[in-house]
Amino acid sequence: ALITADLARKMKKKVYAVPGPITSAVSAGCNELIRSGKAEIATDPYDILKLKIPVLLAGGQISKLQLETQNFANPLEGKIFKSLQGEALNTDEIAAATGKNIVEIGKTVSLMAIRGILTESGGKYYLGKV
Repeated sequence: ALITADLARKMKKKVYAVPGPITSAVSAGCNELIRSGKAEIATDPYDILKLKIPVLLAGGQISKLQLETQNFANPLEGKIFKSLQGEALNTDEIAAATGKNIVEIGKTVSLMAIRGILTESGGKYYLGKV
């Protein structure tokens, strides 16, 4: 992690690190990057996403208009978005509605949830924040 962070800094890229327990050897590299100022602390996915998706994260909320007019990362995101309009679905139901396999659905809904496009609660996915 330290070598990768140094290479990223040389390429003038922002470096983020997620802090870990001070008693864990696994967290030593990330904690050192933060302590030395070589990386900014990331305690929430939005810390990183706000650099890449400022429109979606403005004010921490996504409006219905933004959701309806945004460019999805891929066609599957658009299909998932459409399948969730008006009802909450679990991953099996989303897979059936989109005709895609459960692995693709699982990966895609996770990324959409990180971006705040949808929220999972009780095993079902909803558009926006619940």
